[in-house]
Amino acid sequence: MQHGYQDAAAMTNVLYLRQASDGGGGADTVIFNTLAAMKDSKFNIIPVYLRKHHESISTISARLSELGVRNFYEVPGKLPIDPIQLTRIAWIIKSHNVEIIHCHEYKSDILGFLLRRMFPRVKLLSTVHGWIETRARSKYYVKADREVLKRFDAVIVVSLDIMHTCQDKGIKRLHLLQNCVDTHRWSADKYKERADTATSFKVGFVGRLSSEKGPFDFVYAASKVLAEYSDTEFYVAGTGTELHRMKTLAIESGVINRFHFLGHLEEQQVKDLYQQLDVVMLTSYTEGIPLTVLEACAMGVAVVATDVGGVSEVIKHGFSGLLAKAGDVQTLARHVISLRRNRNLMDSLKDNGMDLVQKQFSLQNYTTNLENIYEGILNRR
Repeated sequence: MQHGYQDAAAMTNVLYLRQASDGGGGADTVIFNTLAAMKDSKFNIIPVYLRKHHESISTISARLSELGVRNFYEVPGKLPIDPIQLTRIAWIIKSHNVEIIHCHEYKSDILGFLLRRMFPRVKLLSTVHGWIETRARSKYYVKADREVLKRFDAVIVVSLDIMHTCQDKGIKRLHLLQNCVDTHRWSADKYKERADTATSFKVGFVGRLSSEKGPFDFVYAASKVLAEYSDTEFYVAGTGTELHRMKTLAIESGVINRFHFLGHLEEQQVKDLYQQLDVVMLTSYTEGIPLTVLEACAMGVAVVATDVGGVSEVIKHGFSGLLAKAGDVQTLARHVISLRRNRNLMDSLKDNGMDLVQKQFSLQNYTTNLENIYEGILNRR
């Protein structure tokens, strides 16, 4: 399905290729932010979303429309690597005289590799947001992905941890471009501080409810916090495959009356939630640089997180947040309790987190560096 058409002949057309997943995740948010920030750029981005035949990606389509993106495509398919999708994307490349294909996960990387064989003059790059190997099939795709990435003109990595993995696998032409947040839209300065008269302490989980995000550890840690401070409240914003099991665990643990399951929230609702929270707790087992952490820091919320992937590039333990090993619910709970007891420490972490995100993880810096990468591969023979 095509959504609109506009003449971008005077610009360099960049095709963004992305497999749709659960209505949009962190990588999609980065894409949306990039589209908004590069409206006046010489690079015209054409989003192309791959989806299953009977899958709806109305959430993604609506967001692109809100951003004023008139020119984007949904390409349905039935097979993991679908010839029909490949043919459709080839038509889009020809129609728009695409000069760069920018892929965003393993399926689009493999399709991009095949498309480049059809269009050898087109430059090819990928952003590696991280690899999740939870099933036998995904392990196969990750292995294939790492092989095709060796043949790309450039590979963007969102964290040092992913860069080291790529280097170990023999992937070259690497560019570190850490995830970012629009600090004009996500800013604590636009929100009033919570009143000192607040009667409870509020801890939040914001993200996809899937196994790699550690949603059950959030419940386990909450149980330990509640044993010390029974008036603490826990908010869960997000949906996913583990939602039902997470609720069941909260019931079985006897803490469900202190939990608030909010479901999927739109951006303004997430901002409103951050305004109310004292702490955001990230319990993940794998991450790149999570947007939840960047957003929370930008909004002036203290962060307690597991030290996985690129998290420690944002959360410096004792400076901009507190870290624990993945699965260490005892330490996660202890960190939350320590912040409740020590307001000065919490305020210091918040201030340092806001300052760090403003200086190192802003959308403005991200888009400037991205444009430089595009220019570099176009100029490379």
